[in-house]
Amino acid sequence: MGGLLHALLIDDNPDDRALVQRELERGFGRIRTTPVIDALALEAALTHGEFDLVITDFQLRWTDGLQVVRAIRQRFPDCPLVMYTGTGNEDVAAAAMKIGLDEYVVKSANRLPQLRLAAIAAIERATQRRALREQQERTQAILDTVLDGIVTIDEKGLIQSFNPSAERLFGYSADELIGENIKILMPEPYQAKHDGYISEYLRTGRAKIIGMGREAQGRAKDGRLFPIELVVNEMRLSSGKHHFIGSVRDLTERMRLEEQLRISQKMEAVGQLTGGLAHDFNNILTVILGNLELAAERAGSDSALSSVIELAHKAGERGAALIRRLLTFSRRQILQSQALTLSEVVDDLLDMLSRSIGDNIKIKTMSNKDLWHVLADKNQVENVVLNLAINARDAMPAGGTLTIDTRNIRITDNDAFTHPRVTPGDYIRLSVTDTGIGMPPEVIARAFEPFFTTKDVGKGTGLGLSMVYGFAHQSHGHVTIDSEMGTGTTVHFYLPRCHRCSPQPVPEPEGEMVTPPHAATILVVEDDDLVRSTVTEQLKRLGYRVLIASDGRQALDALKSDEPIDLLFTDIVMAGMGGRELACECGKLRPDLRIIFTTGHDRSGGRAAAVTESEDGDVLLKPYRREDLARKIRKVLGRVQN
Repeated sequence: MGGLLHALLIDDNPDDRALVQRELERGFGRIRTTPVIDALALEAALTHGEFDLVITDFQLRWTDGLQVVRAIRQRFPDCPLVMYTGTGNEDVAAAAMKIGLDEYVVKSANRLPQLRLAAIAAIERATQRRALREQQERTQAILDTVLDGIVTIDEKGLIQSFNPSAERLFGYSADELIGENIKILMPEPYQAKHDGYISEYLRTGRAKIIGMGREAQGRAKDGRLFPIELVVNEMRLSSGKHHFIGSVRDLTERMRLEEQLRISQKMEAVGQLTGGLAHDFNNILTVILGNLELAAERAGSDSALSSVIELAHKAGERGAALIRRLLTFSRRQILQSQALTLSEVVDDLLDMLSRSIGDNIKIKTMSNKDLWHVLADKNQVENVVLNLAINARDAMPAGGTLTIDTRNIRITDNDAFTHPRVTPGDYIRLSVTDTGIGMPPEVIARAFEPFFTTKDVGKGTGLGLSMVYGFAHQSHGHVTIDSEMGTGTTVHFYLPRCHRCSPQPVPEPEGEMVTPPHAATILVVEDDDLVRSTVTEQLKRLGYRVLIASDGRQALDALKSDEPIDLLFTDIVMAGMGGRELACECGKLRPDLRIIFTTGHDRSGGRAAAVTESEDGDVLLKPYRREDLARKIRKVLGRVQN
């Protein structure tokens, strides 16, 4: 042994203490001893001392050795402890060993060497005990900090350990579950079958869940079921008994994110489908409405025919409105963005909202004092407010309160759980809350799907919330629903803050438009034959000279010619060379040529949201009336008198 050994000698016989000290000096060399001859000395040693070895007699005038062993173990759980006595027996030795004694030696002159060997053995055993305890402490620290729940059970399925993460997952404390059967944490039918799984494995060695991971359900203390990933492994003890270790991971958040991803992918797929259909329908409606206008001119004074044409035209306009809502959902509409203050938009709509929702519903508005600005399409924002207000009205058939709240919201990375799927940043949140019947989870999950509605047949298209969803995402925002049955619903609509913009003044109304001083030449580029024929006829009726091209390549040939052209009127979405690519080439060939884009929708994704007059020229959305066509052309050619 190296270094100075400090031993505590508990013996009220001075001769025996001297013999023990000489024997320890032979075995350990340098040694320092602290004698204990009464209770006060023992108390002082236990309070202030630190010892490498304790040797005690059994028969003491002021106590007995068993009481000493208990006191030593309570104060020094890892200290080597030897009993050296001449009055003990096997029963005493067994009782002392049971409460923590390391070695027992019977006093006699010829057994003093055994005392030295017993002290060495006790020190080695204490060293192993200390190492084991430190290992257990390290293991326990890992179990206490690991995020997964760790549960161990014995061969009977009785819980032996239950770490803090398992406590958080299931709502039980470890003290409540130690000794309980693990099946208390399982729902049926697994609860009834669990003990059979263990006994069959111990009997046959065939594993059904041991050594492999699986998804299952856990049952919390409050009866709540939640999804878990369970991995069970076997641990065979030195005694030959089997213990099993279960690692439990809560899958609630992962499944929520997976469900959000599935919904997002489904919505994207539906959006692509509806966007493609909307493009084709808008081309068809452009032809139908355009030719109805031509037919109305030819009907002249025939009132019966004019009435039929007017009805058909109204039906076409209704179809066009429906397609616009589909485009909003599919995020392929052209947005005319401007700087807005959402609270002002809401204030401007209050009179209309009051008329729309009825007298039995009270409207309340709230807002930040210094509300940030957004860059958004005002018409679409108004549609969002109106749609949400009407949905709220329908949820309160017996009346209630409609609250519209506009707030500045700053979302950080730490807000991922309270604002899921919203990119960190500054937002203005428009929240519309009703005190109505609420929405069950299965309805919330499908609320943004186009054509999904809980209203009676004929009372809703199922496009209101899908339009809100599409506009929010096209504007780089988001929309969420919070609802509780019997309490009400809140729809939160987020738009990103515009840091460098202020509300724009309302433009002056356009004055009377006059006929151009000469017949301007317009190059029409449209790959749909019916649309091209219709717009050509409309332009000729307006007094313009028209050149036509069925695709971008034909248009380039015309632009390269010496033919005078005053305006390029081109579809954006065309096979081969699209309208924007054509415009770029036009800029090289005829940099001063004015351009009007027309489209049923824009398939360029996020680019669609950025189409503005300052960036890409004027845009005329299909379907359009001849009046809209004339106004746009005259404005671009500078023929408007204010």
